[in-house]
Amino acid sequence: MRVFTLSTALMAAASTVLASGASLPAFAITEPTEDCRVVVDKPFHIKWTTPSNGSDKVTVSLAGGKTPETLLPCGVISSNINDVGHMQWDVKAYKPLDGSAWECPEAWNDLANNIFGIKIVTEADKAEHWSAHFNITQS
Repeated sequence: MRVFTLSTALMAAASTVLASGASLPAFAITEPTEDCRVVVDKPFHIKWTTPSNGSDKVTVSLAGGKTPETLLPCGVISSNINDVGHMQWDVKAYKPLDGSAWECPEAWNDLANNIFGIKIVTEADKAEHWSAHFNITQS
């Protein structure tokens, strides 16, 4: 009798949670945070919440400019990686995939007077997700 009562209670609780519209977390970039400082030649951990189980793919890119409204693409940091909610970026003065210069020299060559943002595109739906703006410094 107790087993039946416990099973019934667990089923009722599970039904309540499912009926309440419990959902997976929304996709959101949690690091970098606004105005944080990312240092060239040091690793930086980009983090995000994701509804994916890790099997979906994302592309992570950098943008830079004077204001959030004027950010220009700088290049891809990593592409076609598993959507697991984090990655390490080894910050360098060049693009990590091919070693070429960043595509935003006006921002990269004047780090002190520009801000940057991370853009993550989910491959399945091509949705763009943006981080808060942050600073890149030489030290």
